[in-house]
Amino acid sequence: MFNRHLFDKNPALFFGISFYLGITFGIYREYLLLLPFLLLLRNKRKIIGLLWGIAGVIFSLTYYHYSEISPQGISGIATVNLESVHFQKSRFGRFYYYKGILSDFETQDPSITPPKNVPVSFKIRDKKSQRPVANGTYRLYCKLMPSPGQRYQLKVLDSTWEKVPYSFSLGELRFKAKKAFNHFLNNRFENSHVKNFLAGLLIGEYSDKKLQKAFSQFGLLHLLAISGFHFSFMAMIFRFILRPFWAPMKSAILICLILTSYFLLLGNNPSVLRAWIAVIVSYSSLIAKRPVSSLNALGIGLMIVLIIKPSFCTHLGFQFSFLVTAAILLLFPYIDSWIERLFPKRTAQEIESLGFFDKHLLLILGFFKPVISLNLVTTIASLPLSLFYFKSFPLPSLIYNLYMPFFVMFSLTFLILGIFFSPIAPLSALIHSINEKFTLFFLNMTFDTPKNLNFSLSFEQTNCYLLIIYYSLLMGIAIYLNNKNNKPIIHKNMYFE
Repeated sequence: MFNRHLFDKNPALFFGISFYLGITFGIYREYLLLLPFLLLLRNKRKIIGLLWGIAGVIFSLTYYHYSEISPQGISGIATVNLESVHFQKSRFGRFYYYKGILSDFETQDPSITPPKNVPVSFKIRDKKSQRPVANGTYRLYCKLMPSPGQRYQLKVLDSTWEKVPYSFSLGELRFKAKKAFNHFLNNRFENSHVKNFLAGLLIGEYSDKKLQKAFSQFGLLHLLAISGFHFSFMAMIFRFILRPFWAPMKSAILICLILTSYFLLLGNNPSVLRAWIAVIVSYSSLIAKRPVSSLNALGIGLMIVLIIKPSFCTHLGFQFSFLVTAAILLLFPYIDSWIERLFPKRTAQEIESLGFFDKHLLLILGFFKPVISLNLVTTIASLPLSLFYFKSFPLPSLIYNLYMPFFVMFSLTFLILGIFFSPIAPLSALIHSINEKFTLFFLNMTFDTPKNLNFSLSFEQTNCYLLIIYYSLLMGIAIYLNNKNNKPIIHKNMYFE
C-alpha cells in the first residue's frame, strides 16, 4: 500500500489535507488541485478522504463567497464583524486601522453577488473625538474596493455606524490590553527599537518601520510573526518554572489556561490559531493520557482553523505556517540524516588526534548541523511561496537564520523572566537591563549590515500552476520517504520530548 505508514499512523493529517484541498478547490476552482488529491487517494481510507474533500468543497461554497468588483469600487452598506484595531502614526497623519470579516454587503448594483465572510480592512483618521469601538458587528455606509489575496478594503463614507444588536467582539479589549502592555514596557526600556521589538515579540504588532524593513531585507520577517515557535517556547518556559511546584497534570492545565488567555489577547490570525490549537491538543492529550503525534496535531489544527474561517486558506500567513511546519515534521529527519552523512561523527580517537583549531571547529559544526538541516527544510518549503508572492528570495537569510532565531529566543526568554519576576523589582530591572543591551546589540547588527550584502534570488515568471506542481512533488517525496523505511519515523508530541 503506497501510504501505509504515514497516513495509517496519522489519520488526522490525512483528513486535514483532504479537507484543505477541498476548500481550496471550492474557492479557487483550479482543477490542477486534483493532482495532490490523487496522491492522497492512494490510501486505504480513500473513501473517507474523498468525503472530507467533498465536504470541504461544499463548506467553502456555502460559507464563503468573494465577488470580483472593479478597482474603482462600489458603494453600499457593509456588515462587518470587527476583530481588531490598532493605532499608527505616519507622515500622513494619525490613523486607527480596523480589520474584520465582511458578512454581507447591500448595494444597488444587481450584477454584484453579495460577498460573504471575506476579510476586510479600513482606516479612519484620529480626530481626537470618540471613535467607534471594535466590540461587535457594525453596519456602515462605505465604498467596497478589491485588495490582493481575495480581500477587500473599505472607504468609510459616513461616520454613523449602526451596531448590530447582541453582537460581540474581543477586538476592543485586545486593543486596550496591548496598549497597556506597551505602556508597561515603555517604563522598563529606554531604546525605542528595543521596546518595539520586544513588545512585538509578545503581541505581534510593530510600528517601527526601520525594524520591519531591516528584517524584511534579510528574510527574517518570520521571526517577527507570532507562530508555533512562540507558543511552544513559552509553554516550555512555563513548564520549567512550574515543574518544582506543580505536578505535571496540574501544570499542563495551568499552561493551557495561560496560553488560551494569550491567544485571546492576540486574536485568531492563522499562525496564532494554528499554534494555539497545536499546544492545546498536545497538552490535552497529556491530561487525557492519550498521546497525539505532532503530525496528527497538525492535521487537527488544519481542520479546526479552516472550519472556523475557510478564507484563511487564501492567507499568506496560513500557507507559510502550515507548509513549513509540515515540511519540518516530514522532511527534517531525512535531511538531517543526509547532513550527518556529509559530516559523520568522529570517534574519540579521531577527535584526540585533531589540533586545537580543528577540535573547536568540529564542536561548532556539531552544534550547527541540526540548525543547517532545519534551515534547508524551511528553505525548501518557503522558497516557492516567497518567489510567488514577493518575486524574490533574500539569499542572506540562509546565513542569518542560522543564528538569529537563537538571539530572538534569548530576548524572549529574558523578557518573560523579567515580567515574571516583576514583584521583585531589583531582579526584574536587572533582567530587563541585560535584555535591552543584548537585544540592541543584535538589532544594530541587522541595521548596520552593508547594503552590498543585500542580494536576492529573483524570479518574475511565477504562477499558481507551478506552485501546485512543486508542492505536489514535495508532498509525494515526503510520503515516499516516510513510507520507504520498514520502521517509519514516529513523530512524537513535540511539546513533551
